[in-house]
Amino acid sequence: MKRKWSGIAAVCVVCCAASCGATNKRTEYTLLKNAQSKIENGTFSRQDATACERYARTSKNNADTFRLLMAVYQRRILGYPAKSLDILASAIFDPTEYADWKKRNESAYAEKLKTYQRELGAWNLTSRKNPKAVPPPPPSMPADIQVELPPPDKWTIDNKTVRFAIEGVNCLCDAGKYQEALKIIDRIGKNTDTVGRIYAAESAGDLFLGMRMLTKSLDMYKAAMNFTSMHKSQFSPGEEELRKVFEAEIAVAVKRIAAKCAKVTKLLEIEKYGPEWVLYKDAEILRKQKKRFFAALTKYSELSKTAKETMFGDAAEFATIKTFFALADKDGVKVLADEAAEMIATLEQKKQVRRNLAFQAPSPSKLTKLDDEIAAMSSSLQNLKALPTGKNAGAEALRRSEIFLAGNKFGLYRGEVLFECGNYQLEGKYDVKAAIEAYTKSKEWCDAALKLDKELNAFPIPEKPASISAPPKTMKKRDDWGNIDWAIPAPGKLFNRRTANWYLGYLRIMSGTKLALAYFIDGKKEEAIDELWVITAFDEEEKKQWKIGMPNSYSRLRRGFEDGRLFATQEDIRHFESIAKIQLLTADYYYELEQWLEAKKRYTRIYEEHYDRLSTTAKAYLDLVRAHCEMLTGGYKTAFPMFKKFETQYEHTPSWNRALSVLASYYQNKPETYDKAEATLWKIYNKMPDTPKGRHTLVLIGIFNHCKGRNEKAIEAFTLCQEKCPEYKKAVDHYLSKIEKEKADELLKREASTP
Repeated sequence: MKRKWSGIAAVCVVCCAASCGATNKRTEYTLLKNAQSKIENGTFSRQDATACERYARTSKNNADTFRLLMAVYQRRILGYPAKSLDILASAIFDPTEYADWKKRNESAYAEKLKTYQRELGAWNLTSRKNPKAVPPPPPSMPADIQVELPPPDKWTIDNKTVRFAIEGVNCLCDAGKYQEALKIIDRIGKNTDTVGRIYAAESAGDLFLGMRMLTKSLDMYKAAMNFTSMHKSQFSPGEEELRKVFEAEIAVAVKRIAAKCAKVTKLLEIEKYGPEWVLYKDAEILRKQKKRFFAALTKYSELSKTAKETMFGDAAEFATIKTFFALADKDGVKVLADEAAEMIATLEQKKQVRRNLAFQAPSPSKLTKLDDEIAAMSSSLQNLKALPTGKNAGAEALRRSEIFLAGNKFGLYRGEVLFECGNYQLEGKYDVKAAIEAYTKSKEWCDAALKLDKELNAFPIPEKPASISAPPKTMKKRDDWGNIDWAIPAPGKLFNRRTANWYLGYLRIMSGTKLALAYFIDGKKEEAIDELWVITAFDEEEKKQWKIGMPNSYSRLRRGFEDGRLFATQEDIRHFESIAKIQLLTADYYYELEQWLEAKKRYTRIYEEHYDRLSTTAKAYLDLVRAHCEMLTGGYKTAFPMFKKFETQYEHTPSWNRALSVLASYYQNKPETYDKAEATLWKIYNKMPDTPKGRHTLVLIGIFNHCKGRNEKAIEAFTLCQEKCPEYKKAVDHYLSKIEKEKADELLKREASTP
């Protein structure tokens, strides 16, 4: 019995040891896989460091990697490059030479530290004596590397030690010893594999950045990125965990190097184009693309001060007003709330990093840097929370507009501010008469500005960014297919009457046609039509299309105003009331101008705010026009299901046949759906045979079948057309004679081929 128990105990010990070994191995690889990202975001803890230290002594395969992590931890997390070198030394330095260096370095550092403490004491005394004065910056802590390391030819650099040598270079860069680091980098580049070159190139980029050699820095970062894509990890079967560790490390490196590329690119842009343009471009990206309004306002405010009396300063004032108008909108309120939540989360994360770091005895400079970041972010958060939103933001925008207009008699953005005030009155407050007043002032300013000398000296553009900030040369552009679209206001481009000779005309079109829309909504049809001449007066593409009878914005808006409708039918419009009606006609206006994204945004708002309360007719129109916008901005793939809804719904609404016409066009593109296309067209005809739409559809059935070589079906449709569609007699007779000729030609061809 005793012997049996001993056997069981032995088995348990073996199993426990195996289980413990497997657990330790999993823990080891988990730590390795997560270490780089933790170091990157500052969450590498004292517990992580203790584990790394233990594995550096006990790991069978990864001891060197854990030693390297400890060195990186000392430099990046705690801020001690010299302590990092202590860990690296055994791999890359002769012990005697390193010991001599350490002794000399500690002596030099102690002397520097004494000087620093005296300077800090004097700085504190001055600050206490003059508490209200703005103090000079405090003295900087001396770097803990003071004397030169052993010369480059004394470093051990090969594929095994290269990562240690690169970390040694990083220690030198952190201490500002760039020339010394450059010599080591040169050796590393010649004596390492691709993985080593990734980090060597990154370190070289850091080095050149520290020396303000920006072009070389960017070249090295790009080289590092290329090396990451070139290297293919080679791992033997059973090394899956090592492969995951490697891939996690490379992923972190790619993200880090990409961020450094972006930073240097920005510095180069500042050098080449000036800080004003970079600040303006960044603010525009934040406002237009990222929807980070507080961050954008901060940059606009800085630009208004630093670039006062220049075009960038004037543009920043105008953009600030637009941002407050955006904050008056419910979407703007949500965006600001999201921005605040994001800032709160980031602030809490930084505070947690600060708490964790305080337990790890870091360099004082590390804590000071974090404290400064936390204080700045806390202040920004309070400023964000103080921003007005909703009606208060609208009132603030109008207040700023009054100040802007009063102080900018010859301002380049005076007409735009008036136009934006009109937009807010029409689409924010739904006050049509106030909108008419603002749009009228905007168009009058445009008319006056057209007579002004273009060489006015007010608000000049700085010379450096003149080329990069120039907008497109034409109001509209043609793509490779000949389609015409509006010029896109890309971030960083200065759109005004002096930078683009077409822009004042564009603003005149927008203020004039928006005024026409406001008149139309207000029931003043004749006044609305009278304003539309501006389209063909200032838009050459529209003028050409109008002259040859092609579809164009002028004819669509004019015909719509004359008929008491826009893209929506009169029946559709009757099913929208009050605010929803103003929103609908405004969205239709943008649709008729072919500004699809602007239209889509407004139709989406109606859908979100009113859809559940709308009648079936109104819902059908909204579904129809949203499908059209989706087709025009995203393509058939996403729009098709939205149109297909009409096959089973909305048959008794004006939108039904319009949607089915689109479906028929879609079905006619593939032979396997030709029958569906024809059936869809017959559906429309059978539903409304004695209407202009029905008769036109019957003719289309004949034309479709003829084009697809289905002549018997075409004859059937055209024969019915002769009875039902007298207005199309000429076209129908033409197609029938064409079919007869084709049949005769085919018969002659067969006879000629018969022996």
